[in-house]
Amino acid sequence: MKKTITLLLLVLGINMLPFQAEAADPIVICLHLFQGIREEGQTGLKAVEILQAASHPELASLKASLGGAEAARTAAALEALLEIFGLQAVDDLFLHEAGWDGKASLLDDWIFGKTISFRVRISPKRLSSQQIALHAIIDRAKTTVGTMTAAGTETVVTQNLVLNLGEPIIVGLPNPAGDYFLLAWAAIGTPGQKPETIKEMIYYVTPPKPLTQALPSFPEELRRRKMGGRIGLRITIDEKGNVRHVDVEKPLHAYLNYAVVQAFLQWTFEPVRIKEKPVVAAFRLGYDFNPWLYMQEETWAVTPPPGASAANRGDLGQVLDQTAEYCQKLASVVSDYVCEESIQETHYDLLSNRRWAGLVVKATSKRKIDEQENPAFRDRINNGLIADDQIGVGRKVWEKWFQFVDPKRDKRNIYLCDYQIFRKDKIVQEHRNILKENGKKPADPKKVLQDRRFSALGSLFAPLRVLAKNRQPKFDYWIAGEEKVQGKKALILTASPKSGDEDGIWWARIWVDKENFQVLKSEIEGVPIDGHEDILNECASLNIRPRFLMTHDYKTEKNGVLFPWRSEVLVAYSGIDARGPVPRLKIFMNYDKYKFFAVATESQVIR
Repeated sequence: MKKTITLLLLVLGINMLPFQAEAADPIVICLHLFQGIREEGQTGLKAVEILQAASHPELASLKASLGGAEAARTAAALEALLEIFGLQAVDDLFLHEAGWDGKASLLDDWIFGKTISFRVRISPKRLSSQQIALHAIIDRAKTTVGTMTAAGTETVVTQNLVLNLGEPIIVGLPNPAGDYFLLAWAAIGTPGQKPETIKEMIYYVTPPKPLTQALPSFPEELRRRKMGGRIGLRITIDEKGNVRHVDVEKPLHAYLNYAVVQAFLQWTFEPVRIKEKPVVAAFRLGYDFNPWLYMQEETWAVTPPPGASAANRGDLGQVLDQTAEYCQKLASVVSDYVCEESIQETHYDLLSNRRWAGLVVKATSKRKIDEQENPAFRDRINNGLIADDQIGVGRKVWEKWFQFVDPKRDKRNIYLCDYQIFRKDKIVQEHRNILKENGKKPADPKKVLQDRRFSALGSLFAPLRVLAKNRQPKFDYWIAGEEKVQGKKALILTASPKSGDEDGIWWARIWVDKENFQVLKSEIEGVPIDGHEDILNECASLNIRPRFLMTHDYKTEKNGVLFPWRSEVLVAYSGIDARGPVPRLKIFMNYDKYKFFAVATESQVIR
């Protein structure tokens, strides 16, 4: 009998090992707090709502993003909030990641901001290897870094949650000042590492000799406007003379600021030496844009796109000739048509706003803490920050990292407009009369949407930028293949600017009807010269090149010319997060209910 019991215990011990190993894995608990902004008169939440991926397909992309970049995850959460709850804007208050070893009964942290701060308390309990329960309390306070007590706080979240590992949930919490939304999830792992403070000596010097140079793009349109002048720069190089960062100190035009930064990031200089040792150095330079003297040269190396080869260029000449004729017909389209245009734009502010600061408490003498003498220190003890009541000289008693954030706002606007293109004094102009703005009719029935972000897209005339006869010498072309578009056989024509950047175009793909050479679809990558100054300025400051993709689909036909029925703009920043691009802007535009009053071509006017 004794042997049997021993064997049974051994078997039970072996069976328990996998669960014990899983239970010992560290867990990261993530709470992301948002506050919704609604249109005036729009009703908020009546009760607490809990959304799970299993019952809300809108959360599918959010679940898929959990293991990726923080920005992609936040974008997916914002999309879900905007869609499900019909919000106009969302304030991104903070993201808190807490590591849990499976033992601690309370995780207590403060998050500080310029105007508001938060205290986050989490009481977790493991239910199984794949499930935890927690009680979350979030207090909001108008406080500063120096005040760490709970006095004057308002509890905005107090919620019991059950989390399956890797499964996000969103909790909607009613609040008169604006409903709160808590995104919560947990996973095996540890919180992201806090950034280390890097102390580095930078020497300010006279400009060293440049070794390699690249000229910035100077678009023909800006030269035509006689846009010119000097941009003042501060350039930082590393020990090898490579440009580490470019700062614009004296700006000019947003596109030129961006272009000069992109060019100087490719420069190299003679290394700066101090006492025969190469050092990090900074210096000032100016760059002059002269519209009369400037000769545009190649700035970025042009690499043929995938699928391009000399073998499929046989019909290229005919395709270019026929599309040039089509573009000539398209260019002659004049006023006297109107359509209904719906616009949905979402602005993301997803650049990380988290900063970290460490606080270390050390003893200065051997004595017991007198709580009456030092109430501030007593508060820290009561909050669980310091456990010792006996301190030794020079001993590090307590160390903690604190997160500092500034709330960000992500916004969505929806417009319904009467849209018209017309020519005035041989200049193409647009007119957008607002029918509805975010679901409401404007008080002024003649209210006009004046936003260059939309007019800069030029949906109707986008093919002219790449295929017009006077533009073709500026590009290299390839026939990349065939594809069906709207049920029609189409050639995929790929264009690459010979200069690397032709008036804001870096790449283009055009889908051309194989039968009549009408343009069915266009896809252009590159930053428009006008209308998106905020993005250009951000990219110049961050020293990055954005992904700016504009896609236009053409369907409605009149006299052999196809008019747009859908446009899409996607803007994202690469090079900031190694795990993926950071979304910045999405615009969706649909065109419907065309009314043609007169469409002119070279030979006739059709009514």
